[in-house]
Amino acid sequence: MRKQILLAFLSLVVAILAIISTSIGLFYSTDGEPFEFITLHGDSITMYGRGIYAFDSFFKVPILRGTDAIILFVVVPYVLLNSFLYMKHSSQINLLFLLSGLFSILYYATSITFGVHFNSLYLVYILIFSASLIGFVWGSSFVDFPLLTKEVSSKYPYRGVVIFLFIAGCSVFIWLVEIIGALATNEIPFGAIGYTTDITTVLDLGVIAPLSFITCYLLVKRKPIAFLFASNLVTLSGFIGLMVIAQTVAQALEGIILPVGQYVGFVGTFVMLSLFAFSLTIRMYKAFGNNSEQV
Repeated sequence: MRKQILLAFLSLVVAILAIISTSIGLFYSTDGEPFEFITLHGDSITMYGRGIYAFDSFFKVPILRGTDAIILFVVVPYVLLNSFLYMKHSSQINLLFLLSGLFSILYYATSITFGVHFNSLYLVYILIFSASLIGFVWGSSFVDFPLLTKEVSSKYPYRGVVIFLFIAGCSVFIWLVEIIGALATNEIPFGAIGYTTDITTVLDLGVIAPLSFITCYLLVKRKPIAFLFASNLVTLSGFIGLMVIAQTVAQALEGIILPVGQYVGFVGTFVMLSLFAFSLTIRMYKAFGNNSEQV
């Protein structure tokens, strides 16, 4: 029981750090105005000029703040709820969904630690990254895969999860259009202007896509570890869909209006994937819910 309490405590620390980071990102403001900045590559970019993200681009800050909103109001409560349930019941299903919350915060923490210009929250970013990484890796060692195999019912949505993860894995290759175009013209991708790289592209192409395809294979082969990977990826995908909606609203509030085609094609696609992901999450939970035992 001690390890369950320690993991729940570490999850609480992660949640508190995330609350600090996202609250300041959303609500902290300073005097200042947007200003122009010439990058090392000679490109002119408008910087936000105020708040904790003063030295990030005017285009990127609404994306950061939209993400902050979903982490603060959706992901953190999700982690706290599953942390409480895991500490109370210590069941494998509660552990899986707690880990999926930590995995989602780890994705967020990686993005801000490596993708935001240096600011006064830098040490907080490092702490969130470290605590969520340690919590996720350590907590994953508690998963009893033979027990999971016994607990899962015939209602587990194998086919739905495989189809979803294959589509989600393929969808991130849209980033290659911008990257290949930039390489062909010897220019900088729009999302990376003013930055060393675009961390979202790195995570999506380098981690999420291959892990999605690997999980598809493992599910087809009915490998128990696939349950861990699937819950992490499907839950994260659901949250990302909500983030895209929040980011779009935040951009509109800043006067950044995208073409209708992008709203329909990009935002609409993520909304549909998010709904699909949450539907699968509920079905996965139910597939374990009637059989879950304490560890």
